[in-house]
Amino acid sequence: MHRDRFMRKSSVVPAIVNRIWRDLIHNPLHLFFSIDVLGMTSSTLASLSKGFAELSTDGQFLQLRSKQVRSRRITGVGDGIIQGTEALAQGVAFGVSGVVTKPMESARQNGLLGFAHGLGRAVLGMVVQPVSGALDFFSLTVDGIGASFSRCFEVLTNK
Repeated sequence: MHRDRFMRKSSVVPAIVNRIWRDLIHNPLHLFFSIDVLGMTSSTLASLSKGFAELSTDGQFLQLRSKQVRSRRITGVGDGIIQGTEALAQGVAFGVSGVVTKPMESARQNGLLGFAHGLGRAVLGMVVQPVSGALDFFSLTVDGIGASFSRCFEVLTNK
């Protein structure tokens, strides 16, 4: 009889621990990832970034950005920050260098009127390209956070 009581007590503790694990940790994490708040945030930021990039009408910038978007592989926070920083630096570099190159390119093709057109494109690019890069930075960082959380969640659920 004493032994049966001891066996019941020893099975109660693991049941309580399992219940706490499921209710306080597993279920909230599962809900968070099933809603995919990070994925929606990243997607929204990436769409805004693409829109700002297209406003620049700089074919070279758009082509390079598109190529980089296709080749991205974010596996963690570090990847997101590194690739996001590269995108931000690229946006700033294109925006700043365009102030010099765009008016000159347009002036060579269309004279003084081309210079004025190129200057307008340069000013627009100086604003929208760095904004596009900044939005990519935040989007990729959020992607990295999401990837890290997913890996942690997989580890926790496999145990």
